[in-house]
Amino acid sequence: MRKIFCGLLATLTAVCCMCFAACTNDDETETDDTTSEQTQVCVLSELELNVSVDGSFDLQVLGNDLGLDVEWSSANVNIATVDEGKVVGIAPGKTSVTAKVGEQTLVCEVTVAFSYDNVVYITLANELEKDDTFRLKLLKGSTYTLAPMLMDGEEVDGVTFKVDSNSAAVTVQDKTLTAVSVVENAEVEISCSYKNQTYTLTVYVTVAE
Repeated sequence: MRKIFCGLLATLTAVCCMCFAACTNDDETETDDTTSEQTQVCVLSELELNVSVDGSFDLQVLGNDLGLDVEWSSANVNIATVDEGKVVGIAPGKTSVTAKVGEQTLVCEVTVAFSYDNVVYITLANELEKDDTFRLKLLKGSTYTLAPMLMDGEEVDGVTFKVDSNSAAVTVQDKTLTAVSVVENAEVEISCSYKNQTYTLTVYVTVAE
């Protein structure tokens, strides 16, 4: 009987040792995972970024070996937005884009500006160019349609116009310039605004009966 009791005790002791060893291994595994997450070092592909208005750039998080979720945000969405790392320029200015990976916070400084192709200027079909100004001859009561275009020649909508001087001679509504009263070679300044950019056009207008 004593031998049987000793045998059962030995068997129970062995089972307990095996369970303890298994629990210890699990604890070590969890500790290793936690340690790996804490020691993982991530960086952004760019720390400073220049983006044009309407332009975009794909930022990447490097070193995310564990595949942790990345939380993206922009300090000013009116300047630039970010979606899954894709930064899009909205308006000229500076802001920062942040990527949060685990306990790490990664920041990229973003500057948004107009590119050459986004500069607006006005074309006049019957202008006589002289000294960077335009000369336009109209009959009283007649109209002329302004044609806003980008530097690459693409016509654009969403441009607003305003007559800043000599509004008694001509008026503007939408893109239509109307000759109101007879005038000889009047200097008319017209401002056009497009995506927070303002361009001033100087036109010398002659209005005849």
